Amino acid sequence: MPRVSSAPEDAFHFKGGFADGWGKIVNAKSLVFQFPPDKESGRQGPPGLFACLEIQRYNDGEGNKSAEQPSEVLLSIQSANKESGELNLCHPGRFVDGNPESEPEDMTGDLGAEGDTLFAVQDGFQLNDKTKWMSFTASLQEKGFKPAILKRTWFNDLVGLYAYFKTETRKKFRDDQTSDPTVFVVTEIKEFPYEKPAGKGKPAPKGKAADKTAAKPAPSATAPVAVAAAAAGAPSDDSSAEEIAAAILSKTLAPAKKGVVLADIKRLKIEALMAISKHKPAVPAELKKAVQEQLSDADWLEATGAAESLFEILENGQVKFGD
Repeated sequence: MPRVSSAPEDAFHFKGGFADGWGKIVNAKSLVFQFPPDKESGRQGPPGLFACLEIQRYNDGEGNKSAEQPSEVLLSIQSANKESGELNLCHPGRFVDGNPESEPEDMTGDLGAEGDTLFAVQDGFQLNDKTKWMSFTASLQEKGFKPAILKRTWFNDLVGLYAYFKTETRKKFRDDQTSDPTVFVVTEIKEFPYEKPAGKGKPAPKGKAADKTAAKPAPSATAPVAVAAAAAGAPSDDSSAEEIAAAILSKTLAPAKKGVVLADIKRLKIEALMAISKHKPAVPAELKKAVQEQLSDADWLEATGAAESLFEILENGQVKFGD
């Protein structure tokens, strides 16, 4: 393919680093990453565990989004063992069905492993308060971020954080440090992700939160509308999370699972969440969390499947997709 496009949308964008300024986190995860070899010495350190934050730049704190593509920031969480070169204390973890109340699964310490939380390999493991990740969360708490949210270490909780991000230099705290270390922090928070007003298509609260919510609408009342919108064509740029989730079921998951029988609704949730990354057009970063929550709602899944005959729940609890 010898042709080269000069269109801005086709240009390569290096996503490393974020210069001081306003931004909004559009994606966050734990990641095992290895930096390339040093250009001068040729030496390469072992893989490490990082928090990977994808931040969309804003021109100010008034909601004026920049035309720049999002940038990535890597914040160290845990270094590899100096002797073995392996991560033997903490790995990326993943909550079952994206539910932060569940016990996380170990995503391993292999290079490229990622998750939505952390998994302690050894009992009693605690994060070092001198790491870049803990310096970042300390700045969040100082600016009013709820400690209870930080305690559960669900990286999706950071998606939607609108703040002023800054790299600061701190004094050396170890004798082997050759220069003063830098930390990535927030100096002002404009919008807390957990305080965003309920928007169009936002999933209803589940579990204990649902018990405190009055008169939750029946899933079947909204699911057919969302499915019908998805069936009419690709969702528009202003589509709700529910419409996008419905499109993922009808346009991506169902065609790939024709005639397949899944063990139960729990497996259906997992398959639906995995289909997000395969869906075209890509799910907007700012709606990804809401889409994940929608696809994790068992009642909504069942109602949506029935609305368009995508699949049926059998008497034994299995889920059967149409041929």
